[in-house]
Amino acid sequence: MKRLNHRLSLLAVGLLCLLAGLFLAAGFDWTENGTANPLPALVSSTEGQASAEPLKGLIQYESAFTEISKKITPSVVSISAARIVKNPHSQMQESPFFEGPFEEFFRHFQPPEGEFKTEGLGSGLIVRSDGYILTNNHVVEGAEEIKVTLLDNYTHEAKIIGRDPTTDVAVIKIEGNNFQAAPLGNSDEVDVGQWVIAVGNPMRLSFTVTAGIVSALGRNINIISGSYSIENFIQTDAVINPGNSGGPLVNLKGEVIGINSAISTRTGFYEGYGFAIPINLAKRIMEDLIEYNRVIRPILGVQIRNITPELAEALGLKDPSGVLVEDFTPDISPAKEAGVKRQDVIVKVDGVKVKQTNELQSLIAQHHPGEVVRLEIIRDQKSVEVAVKLAERPEGEEEIAATADQPSKDSDKLGMKVEPLRDEAAEELGLENGKGVIVSWVDPKGPAAEASPFPIQQSDVILEMGKSQPVDSVRDYEEAVNGFEPGNRILLYIARSVGGSASKMYTSIKIPE
Repeated sequence: MKRLNHRLSLLAVGLLCLLAGLFLAAGFDWTENGTANPLPALVSSTEGQASAEPLKGLIQYESAFTEISKKITPSVVSISAARIVKNPHSQMQESPFFEGPFEEFFRHFQPPEGEFKTEGLGSGLIVRSDGYILTNNHVVEGAEEIKVTLLDNYTHEAKIIGRDPTTDVAVIKIEGNNFQAAPLGNSDEVDVGQWVIAVGNPMRLSFTVTAGIVSALGRNINIISGSYSIENFIQTDAVINPGNSGGPLVNLKGEVIGINSAISTRTGFYEGYGFAIPINLAKRIMEDLIEYNRVIRPILGVQIRNITPELAEALGLKDPSGVLVEDFTPDISPAKEAGVKRQDVIVKVDGVKVKQTNELQSLIAQHHPGEVVRLEIIRDQKSVEVAVKLAERPEGEEEIAATADQPSKDSDKLGMKVEPLRDEAAEELGLENGKGVIVSWVDPKGPAAEASPFPIQQSDVILEMGKSQPVDSVRDYEEAVNGFEPGNRILLYIARSVGGSASKMYTSIKIPE
């Protein structure tokens, strides 16, 4: 063990020397207010020895981390959330692993029947001196009892003010005043490569500080379920582990730029990447939860999809970037009322570039209902600006997102067969006008099976082809197919049954040469 500790000490010294070399090579000094100035270059004196000025700059840089840690830690709390769960005794009995000669063994070691209490640990951030604390929804969801421990080791009972599962943000409160609130920064100014500090309570190690850089922005890792879920995470390599959830991600000005929320892992522990909710989004949600105990969500009223290279080709776009408008919500759609059309591609919101759907959702979520946003749109390869007055999403609402004819005789050159859309199929999909043709067969090696971003499937209903050309019958479909130029990529607008309801979407298919 001593030899191992000796090797670890040598490794630590080596890493410290490497880090010092990197800082010196980078040529930065740190002033008293935390801003960066170039360090003086290493110069030799008349005796041939290097100047000590760079070392002074490195010490100042190290002091910046120390001062920030001291500044932010009093605003960080440890959260213990107690939940009542049912003993899975009946589920074990139904399992084949519970039966046989080992049944009595498992029965001996399982918990008693009934309900029992479990404890989950997380972190939080004091955002107001009167005891309001920002954390993750998953830290406090379902909690029967919440206790908050501060840096001074005093423990307070807390109550939930409000939760928002769609952003994984929650606000809780403890009684009292004169708590130290953390300064909140501007996450729109965060850049890849900048240094950050993560603070929290990982694995019961209270008030732990780690450092790293911002390694990516705008990450969507598909961990929040729901039609209106918003994921636009800041990615960092600062060490984040279970228990860090709800703690702050801080820049070198000592400002909170994110709320740590998740890690990318196969083991349940840190493997190099952590993710934080941008503070601008968290702050907007927090304000509504404090004032209304719920989030008053603004909506555009559109169903959207990321632009892929194939969709970009079909739409004649230069870059595979932006958000495709596929459909509108039926009851209320401010975007449709303002003149937005299907096949429009949203590329900017109020001058801020939008590359993918989660960025658009995050930008809209930072506004309030009734505010006007300006969308820059690509329509028919031309730039169009549309002003949209945002509406309020109805509370509790989720996204919503045939003629006498003969079926096609053979598989056409797109590699699929279509039939007339019967009334019962149209009713099942919620297609009130009954128009469209239904796909009855797909050649697994044909163009339809290779459509992008997703293949055509049996029972899909084709509503439009190309530039919003309606397909009301099999004849319309066949005429459209025969009219497209070989080698071109075209759009198909389809309806598909997803989870018992219809989802309308665009895909693209290449006309074979």
